[in-house]
Amino acid sequence: MTLAELLYSLPNGLHDSELRELTFDLVNQEVRLVLDIWIGNLDSNKHDEREKYQHAEVRLVNLAFWISQPTDPSEFPLSKDSLCIDVRELPDDYKPGIPLPESTPENPTYYLYSTDINTCFFFACESATLQWL
Repeated sequence: MTLAELLYSLPNGLHDSELRELTFDLVNQEVRLVLDIWIGNLDSNKHDEREKYQHAEVRLVNLAFWISQPTDPSEFPLSKDSLCIDVRELPDDYKPGIPLPESTPENPTYYLYSTDINTCFFFACESATLQWL
């Protein structure tokens, strides 16, 4: 499945998920993300239903590139065990401030943004997998 399809299959995409581990396999062109994915129902009156997370692994397959915006060293070290993130397709009119490779409709550019370190990571991949842990 494509990453867009994976994001669409989740109630909240990867919005407000907690990234616990990020591993690059450069030989196989894969990225492994271990996350607590927010699957809560924002419309629920019950806190436990609104703030429900599930542990999972997402693999980005056939990674074309991974580019990071510069981070501010004052953002580190973190005082928590995870980074709050969001992953979305990069809008055509977004200006990242750093050069990015051309994207195609078959292989669009995505961004992973962390509010905790105020940084975007830009990437493209052919497909993605999700495994609940």
